[in-house]
Amino acid sequence: MMRRMPGALIFAAMMTLGLTLGGCTSKVPVKPPPINFADGKTIDLDVAVIDVVEQYRSPMGKPNVEHLAPNSPTQAVRRWAAQRLRPVGQSGSVQVVIVDASIVESQLAREQGVTSYFTTQQAQRYDGRIEVKLVSQNSPSGVNGFVQGVATRSQTVPEDISLAGREEVWDKLVRGMMEDVDVRINQAVREGLGALLKSR
Repeated sequence: MMRRMPGALIFAAMMTLGLTLGGCTSKVPVKPPPINFADGKTIDLDVAVIDVVEQYRSPMGKPNVEHLAPNSPTQAVRRWAAQRLRPVGQSGSVQVVIVDASIVESQLAREQGVTSYFTTQQAQRYDGRIEVKLVSQNSPSGVNGFVQGVATRSQTVPEDISLAGREEVWDKLVRGMMEDVDVRINQAVREGLGALLKSR
């Protein structure tokens, strides 16, 4: 013979189910903002045109992961060139050549045995590398040549890291490398292509 469940028990069961379902929801990862160089002083060059040339082509697959980064290295270099380099001349050109813009994943050796079940180990390492070359051509000041800036950064991640956590690591790698490239290119231009610089 079936018994009718009291109303209080039904209400309690529904509340428990609601709490269980609510606990299964996860926060949607927030995409980081684009890397911004607009706050820095522009590098004014005595040329009429600045072009970006993507010499590096991402394999778009493992072990490379740069195409998965919220701000890919290539996008970051393009944004840097648009915000930091300014053509102020009447003729001539400078090419911003993206020679390398990679982030490569490597698997790390992990400890085996009983103790491995009680520790969180580092599982992968991400090695980033950005190489940018500035090539001056047909400059009105007669300066023809190139300078370059190279930056590398690495970061290991634990075996239990989330996708959002990986994206955060990739983004920090790109931002750190672009900070280094910005400083090195600025210095290299002054030392190697100083005649191209126009003071404001």
